[in-house]
Amino acid sequence: MSSATTGYTGTEAQDSVSLAQEIAALGPPISQPAPQSAQRSACANGKTENGRTARICVAPATPAEMRRVSPTPSGRQAPAGLCGYAYKHPDRTFWKRMETCQNEAATFRAYLTNPTELVGTATIYTLFNLWTTSTRQTVKFKASTLTGNLTGVYSRKERNRLTGNIVCTGRCDDSAKSISANDKKMRTGTFTSSGRGTHHLKLRASYKYLPPGTWPTVPETVYFVDRRCENHDYFKTRYGGCVSKGYRPTFKFSASDKRGVKESARHILRAQKNLRDHWGAHYKDLMGKPIQRWVYDGPSWKNPNRVRACRGFVKRNDNDSCDEYPFATTRQGPYFIAKSRTSVGHVPVLDNKMSGSLLSSFYATARVLDGEKYWVVITK
Repeated sequence: MSSATTGYTGTEAQDSVSLAQEIAALGPPISQPAPQSAQRSACANGKTENGRTARICVAPATPAEMRRVSPTPSGRQAPAGLCGYAYKHPDRTFWKRMETCQNEAATFRAYLTNPTELVGTATIYTLFNLWTTSTRQTVKFKASTLTGNLTGVYSRKERNRLTGNIVCTGRCDDSAKSISANDKKMRTGTFTSSGRGTHHLKLRASYKYLPPGTWPTVPETVYFVDRRCENHDYFKTRYGGCVSKGYRPTFKFSASDKRGVKESARHILRAQKNLRDHWGAHYKDLMGKPIQRWVYDGPSWKNPNRVRACRGFVKRNDNDSCDEYPFATTRQGPYFIAKSRTSVGHVPVLDNKMSGSLLSSFYATARVLDGEKYWVVITK
């Protein structure tokens, strides 16, 4: 096979440079920054007594205020998973394909006008954690008044209240429409999507500071999480699921996987480096174009991507097989684009079959839809 007809043949599978060295040379995979909530400053006026107006303003907490309200420095045990990492970075959103975690801190300041006098402050901390199990969206939500005290500004000893609420819109079931939280207890609830096809669950999380007496209620602080949910038959054993809308999935392929896919990983990596489009590459020092899933309903051996890619392939031995990249289950195969922009490699039969099995599992687990784009990253 000549490179003029196949793009990159992937035949130089063994050389003096180890696969681990090649992977390291590309740098780490690139992370996907989460969309951050736009926390706005706002003020509200209350009643006027003796010529002075009660006024409360809310604004994002300063770095020093955030450090004071962060649960980790106070000795509390941080949660596991994504929120455990988010605890170290208050006022930021972190996400994965199946999970979102938001830590946020805001400071309320109470004033009396004419003349303006700061009479009290309180910094609050909120936690919003959402993760997916099939079509079930489990939510944890907490709002806590952790520092400061505004009660001293009132003539009566009335209690401040902080309330939070999560409302689900879209194709939500009727069992849970909202979750309410206060400054005493973490609340957990579940929303479940309903209906077939592709749709969305939109979760609107908000909290209010409710001071007593003549002091005003400050406008809500609000942020949103949009989950794409679907129920498609081509996932076969996995019916129904939800993912973070806008998060592009990544097929992470380990060269040291004990199931034996080293030569498949080598072919993919070198194809990414040598093809002009660098299909699927998403590394610090190599960025390519994403590839798109293509759901082919016919038998695998009739897949036109595979047929065209492997036409003229000559096996070296009984253990040899034709491995195509981009994958035959993508819209970047030679059925859709010029063969010169694709790659064919010599990979052992079991290695090739196992890598195909891992790809199928990725499609189902990450809920990758027909036509959806994704990245391919080779790791050590």
